[in-house]
Amino acid sequence: DIGTTGPGVGGDFVFTSLTFLQEVGGGDSREDLLERWKTFANDLNSNALVKAGQAVVYSNAFNEAYRKNAILSTTLSSWAISNGLCLLIILLFTQNILLSILVMLTVILMVISLMGFVLVVLSIEFGPIEAIGVTIFVGLSTNYALHVSHAYHNALTMSRLEKAQLTIFATGSPIMAAAISTIGACSFLLGCRLWLLVELGMMLCSNTAMGLIFSMFFLLAMLSIVGPLPFENNKHLHQGDFRAILSGSCFRQRDNREKDAPEIGTPADDLLPIKKSACETEHQCYTLENGGVKIMMEDFFEDN
Repeated sequence: DIGTTGPGVGGDFVFTSLTFLQEVGGGDSREDLLERWKTFANDLNSNALVKAGQAVVYSNAFNEAYRKNAILSTTLSSWAISNGLCLLIILLFTQNILLSILVMLTVILMVISLMGFVLVVLSIEFGPIEAIGVTIFVGLSTNYALHVSHAYHNALTMSRLEKAQLTIFATGSPIMAAAISTIGACSFLLGCRLWLLVELGMMLCSNTAMGLIFSMFFLLAMLSIVGPLPFENNKHLHQGDFRAILSGSCFRQRDNREKDAPEIGTPADDLLPIKKSACETEHQCYTLENGGVKIMMEDFFEDN
């Protein structure tokens, strides 16, 4: 076929179209065939004259492949933008850098696990509903993780394990009840006749279950290991808090600890001994005269 600007073959020349009929084997997918034709067209373009123009590949059989590639590319960009906005909101809500990073890591792993479960276990083909769900479920997955991190941040204790235990006591039952009620409400979509609504129901139920598992197990485990701890002089101020960073409390506390710490070679007479029954081991325990802070000096005296 020859394309011109005028009727029939009249007017200026625009393009030339060549039609090919190809037999496709049963093991070849449309995506593989499209890549082969693109490679063939690129080879022609590399050896063609400059004035000849560029050859492009077009076929109705490749529309499905074009659609999948477009959905995948736009989904990845939308997912990245959604994660960035979600991180900003989490930072505004928690006002703690370390908590925000842990919550965002939980959300990312949650969405990746959800997509793997839906595409592999449930054998649902990636389509428009899944593309929309990847973006929307980033916000839905943050709900339980934010409740857990907020309860951990408000637990007034100096131990990560104790803060994790208080978090479970404070949020365990409400989060479990919320997950059960959400799954129960979304389960009615599974009985719809329209397959798109059935897919949406399966993804909502799976997302809620993933949110419960990751928030109560993964996030709590991470908080009990590397969660931020409060400062000794202010239990309401944690490591990584915006107020602590702006006010420099973390640096002042470190300077105070170095100032109050006994110097190497300090004689034992300058330290006031306490009762031996208060010690956990047979080594002698001492308290500093300034501030009455109890310090285990066993390693200090053994080395010196």
